[in-house]
Amino acid sequence: MIKAKQFLDTIFSELDDDEHVCVSRATPKKDSDGVWFNNFTTDARQWRKWDCEAQAQAWYFCVSTIDGELNDKGKMVGRGRKNLKRYHCIVLDDIGTKGSPPPVGPSWKVTTSVKDGVENQQWGYLLDPGDDWNTYEAVVEWCAAQGWADAGAGGSYRLMRVPGSANMKPGRQEYRTHVTEANWPVWSLPEFMDDMGCSLNDLEIKDVEVREATGGYQAMDGIDLMLDWLSDNGHVVRDSGSEWVDIVCPWADSHTSGENIAGYSPLGRGSGKYVQTRAFKCLHEHCKDRLLTKFREWATKEGAPSVSGYDPMPWLQDKYVYVEKGQMFFDLHQRPMGGVWEWDWADWDKRYPDKITPPGRDNAIKIVNAFIEDDNTTRAVSTMYHPVSRRNDHGIVERLGQTFVNTYVPPNWKETDETPHVFTEHMEYLIPNVVERETFYDWFAYKIQHPTSRSFAVVMVAEDAYGTGRSWIGRLLDAMMPGHVNRAGLAQLVGRGTSAEQNYNDWMVGCQFLIVEEAKDNSLSREDFYNSYETFKQNVEPGSNVSAAIRVNEKYGRTRDEVVYFNPLIFTNHADALLLEEGDRRVYCVENPTERLEYDYYDRLAGSLQTQEPCRVYWWLMHRDLKDFDHIYPDMTPSKARMIEDNRKPSDIIGEWILENHGSDLVTRPILKTAVVVAARDVDDEKNMREPGNITKILWKKLKTLRSEDAKNGARYFVDGKQTEVRAIRNQEKWVSKDAARDVDDFKKELAKANLPSNVVNIRAE
Repeated sequence: MIKAKQFLDTIFSELDDDEHVCVSRATPKKDSDGVWFNNFTTDARQWRKWDCEAQAQAWYFCVSTIDGELNDKGKMVGRGRKNLKRYHCIVLDDIGTKGSPPPVGPSWKVTTSVKDGVENQQWGYLLDPGDDWNTYEAVVEWCAAQGWADAGAGGSYRLMRVPGSANMKPGRQEYRTHVTEANWPVWSLPEFMDDMGCSLNDLEIKDVEVREATGGYQAMDGIDLMLDWLSDNGHVVRDSGSEWVDIVCPWADSHTSGENIAGYSPLGRGSGKYVQTRAFKCLHEHCKDRLLTKFREWATKEGAPSVSGYDPMPWLQDKYVYVEKGQMFFDLHQRPMGGVWEWDWADWDKRYPDKITPPGRDNAIKIVNAFIEDDNTTRAVSTMYHPVSRRNDHGIVERLGQTFVNTYVPPNWKETDETPHVFTEHMEYLIPNVVERETFYDWFAYKIQHPTSRSFAVVMVAEDAYGTGRSWIGRLLDAMMPGHVNRAGLAQLVGRGTSAEQNYNDWMVGCQFLIVEEAKDNSLSREDFYNSYETFKQNVEPGSNVSAAIRVNEKYGRTRDEVVYFNPLIFTNHADALLLEEGDRRVYCVENPTERLEYDYYDRLAGSLQTQEPCRVYWWLMHRDLKDFDHIYPDMTPSKARMIEDNRKPSDIIGEWILENHGSDLVTRPILKTAVVVAARDVDDEKNMREPGNITKILWKKLKTLRSEDAKNGARYFVDGKQTEVRAIRNQEKWVSKDAARDVDDFKKELAKANLPSNVVNIRAE
């Protein structure tokens, strides 16, 4: 069996002269289920006399070494954040009960208890000693988040059980902790992260020094109403700004020594958990049982404000904003770091379940109610997606005299100048045309650099090909811009399809990129397809510094106005996926390959998303020079020209046939209808041959009147005994002038050139 001294000598085999191994003995607190820890170092007298295996006591060791300095009271060595020297190991606690086994075996396993036949273990990983406390703590927290440890067993000065000591917790029957496995491999911290599958991007790195020094909350001064009252009423003897203020003891007349000084610790001073508490103490024998409760009772009777012993309100108000819509709480400290930063009422109440006594109240109430009632709490009416630069990002938006919480959070990648080789190599394969590829880079970069602007839509076409790796771009965006990527179907983008696809459009808001995975939607009717372009134009309209709001209809929410900022990225395997008109300026088409590469290639792509590649792509795009890029008007490409040609509207096809083949410059509406029938028959459009009315209506509107713009009616003549308007399909100016001269015969002669077959007339006869 590995004994305590051998165990600790192995873990702490390399020590600098100023490093000390810290061991602690757990001692039960009086009248409490908790414990406190006596801290010793391995060169202290208490340590040298210690025989762990012979004692029925709980002994622990600190995962980091300390400087050996005495604590503030001068009675034992300090084990605070300021005392730490270097970390030597990571220990994951409660594996088997609260945590599941990690994917990497440890340097040692220690069994701390057995319950119902299940061993509870601590797994330890030896590390090269270091002092990168921020990363170290973030790694420990990340491991806990994976379910590999008790979430409470973190921190750079965490205590872990020493083999041979007794487990004195109730129900453990003084179980003897012992080493069950020990191989002693050693990792550097980066090696440990790599083996565990953890990257820097996975970590929520915080300022450990501030967090550990204050228990998560920085000290604040000038926030204690009780201290203000004591000062105003002459009870303060001396205030040096330290944790304790000298005051006149309310029960000084009972002191036998004649000393009248007591101590009051105001809210906002101290360290650790004490920064959020008030305290009172008097060292005179007659006052040993008079603590804060008695002190508050006395002060309240004397006219002091009613306050709680524990009061986190100033720190909560510094941290959270209350959003009235939905009764939500938003953590502005967590917001720039990502993760969960919005809480509903019930969950926030669970996070802060205690009660406090706010000023002006005689009774304690729940923190959530006190927070809502307090005038110092920041309130917002709702949320708003409002892109800004990181420099200008404050989490709060003021708009039209109202306050909103900004749900847009700029990506928080550490700047780098590394080239994203995986990304660029994949783009070289995916977009082989150099011009198209460079345009795509510019389009991508412009959105990253200008989050408030919208560019044209990019359509990637890989005709009749699947699995070439275009969807990886979407996953890259998810990793690179978390929370800023939405997805939609073509039917939603064009406002057609089912009632839900037509009516609900909340997918348009709150994102920088909108991805359509497959633009060819066979669920759309042909009629819907040809009538979709106008809605498509509106939804993807590019522009700079977008300010116009759209009406957002959310399925399970109220209708509202919001600004949209997305750039569309559309993938399709069909050359005719979208209806585009001649002269379209809203779409840029790129050609993708049709041949897949080897499986290993795509495994590399997928794996790159777990590395720093998203960070490299982000900053590579941020650094790209865009001075010559036009984000509004894209160039024509071969694939776009083909898409336009393949999806010409029936009215365009028939209108072009009539323009080329109709014998006359002029038509009446009945003649145009007959011409539509002839043209439809010639281009094999059976539907419009039998039902020419709609196409006739469309084409008639495109033909301009032959009268001046201020004329009430167009050029009207008697044709076949009826007064009928005449319009020109070509040479319009010529016929406007002839109409002005009233050259009736010329009109009749020109109409006669139509030379439409009589059988056609019979077909269209009504």
